[in-house]
Amino acid sequence: MESSGQSIEQKVFKRVNKQSIAIKKHHPGNRTVLFIITQAEN
Repeated sequence: MESSGQSIEQKVFKRVNKQSIAIKKHHPGNRTVLFIITQAEN
């Protein structure tokens, strides 16, 4: 179920957000790791 109106940015954001949630569970408050992974996605 993917609408043609869904942008690449939204897809990437959803993927990064899933990773962010996983990281926060393992590394609470560790923004540096989150930042590095976010940059790697771009």
